Amino acid sequence: MTLPGFRHFVVNTAKSRVYAFLSSYLVGGLEGHLYPNLYSPDCINIQATVDAAKANTDIVRGIKGHAEIGGFARWGIKVLQMSSEIAAGQSAGLRPLRPTLGPAEERRERRRRRHHLERAF
Repeated sequence: MTLPGFRHFVVNTAKSRVYAFLSSYLVGGLEGHLYPNLYSPDCINIQATVDAAKANTDIVRGIKGHAEIGGFARWGIKVLQMSSEIAAGQSAGLRPLRPTLGPAEERRERRRRRHHLERAF
């Protein structure tokens, strides 16, 4: 949903290379945490996400799947399984799947790798 905006406003204006891990779920972390059902298996469209990744192979380097404890309590491993199907469905070679474990995990990872900025689109 936000990949065209990411390409237009970030990738096309950047002075360095920019890549993305495409989120398998409907929303990113800006407002999505207020509406946890948007992370549910019902809000993942495997084929549409594979199509978006294939149409943007120059910037999409992998798939980000939501795997935090609240999601596991609600839906088990279904979201992660669907994210794995998306990663495998990109053909041109298996793309990596990056499970996100929630806001605290993301902050720790950013501190560890201070050399780049990460945002899920």
